[in-house]
Amino acid sequence: MELGIIHENLIGVMSEVQKVKDEVFKLSAVKSLDNMVNDSEALLASLEDVKSDIEKDNDINFDEVKKSVDEWDKNSLQNEKRIHRALRNYASKIEEIPTENVEPICESVGIDRKLQKTTIDQVIAEDLLYKGEFKISEQLCRDKDEEKFANTEKQFKRLAFLTDEIQKNSNINPAIEWAEENLTELTRIGSDLPFRLQVAAFLTLLCTGNRDKYKALQYAQKNFPEYTNSNLEAVLDTFSLIIRPDIESSKLEKMAESMNVYIIEKLRNDFCAIIAKPEQSPLYSSVAAGYIAIPALKKYQAISQMTGKLNWTESDELPVAVRLPKWLRFHPTYICPILKREIGKNGEEAIVLDCGHIISCSAYRNLLGSRSDGSAVKCPYCPKLSYNACEGVFVNI
Repeated sequence: MELGIIHENLIGVMSEVQKVKDEVFKLSAVKSLDNMVNDSEALLASLEDVKSDIEKDNDINFDEVKKSVDEWDKNSLQNEKRIHRALRNYASKIEEIPTENVEPICESVGIDRKLQKTTIDQVIAEDLLYKGEFKISEQLCRDKDEEKFANTEKQFKRLAFLTDEIQKNSNINPAIEWAEENLTELTRIGSDLPFRLQVAAFLTLLCTGNRDKYKALQYAQKNFPEYTNSNLEAVLDTFSLIIRPDIESSKLEKMAESMNVYIIEKLRNDFCAIIAKPEQSPLYSSVAAGYIAIPALKKYQAISQMTGKLNWTESDELPVAVRLPKWLRFHPTYICPILKREIGKNGEEAIVLDCGHIISCSAYRNLLGSRSDGSAVKCPYCPKLSYNACEGVFVNI
């Protein structure tokens, strides 16, 4: 199966899961059960008053009592129908999620199925932090006495606060303060977030009320000069918005909204980079990569069962190459074409031949044999001879 098709299938599964999530929110928003409880309590209180009136020989309008009971019965029936409808919708969305039987695949590649429960709890707790579900994460950590998550939880709570202030209140100031606190780290990773935050704050001022240009001008004069060396063109373009008569307020508001969306994503990425966390939840990335790998592993399993060959003994590697999208690639992996072993693993160094091709150090020594006279080594990829091979180093860029 082509990577594009697999990726589309993954997106489809994610879409179905999102539908289930939406149904959960709808289910939680259904107030029918609360209404039934409240109506029942009101009716009981009313009947208690009727009982008291009977005991006191007071006049009672039984028609009104009957009307109240009939209305309660009618409303309860309607609320019950709404609850059942919401539950059916939730169940149907669950059934629509595509499922795969991965048991045979897990067994064939030797994946350890006896992972400690604490490890699984840690992964789930961190995923909950990424999603901002702090109460559930706290409960999970409290149950398992996971104190080491306290600092990470504190960091993600601050990230959630910063993004919520931008998204809900168009308040950029807390994010600007955070960027100033972490300016050294942001500079180290080559981020332009501090400048983008200033642009967002400027646009917010420009869109406030009746476009208070004077306040926006003052803000730009105070905060933009330090960025003229690195972002001169962007500074001039942004500054020109004050004097351009062709830009309507509605267009400025759309520009501000787009900028806020951008800086929220940028803030999340840079925040995670500074605290040494991946941009996506490790659980999310693992599930996505696993789903993409399923077709290749199923094909491998089928061929292995038919031929009785292709037995794989490496428990920490997949038996076949799996093409992952760029956002799921975190480090380079290079396999020596001669020894079929990963370079960089277990101290295995890389050797770069004169032609630019790479082999492992062990394979290079095997090709050299007992020769120590500087004899040439023939490249296994091309017919060129190598006289001056050197050690190579892989660098993430």
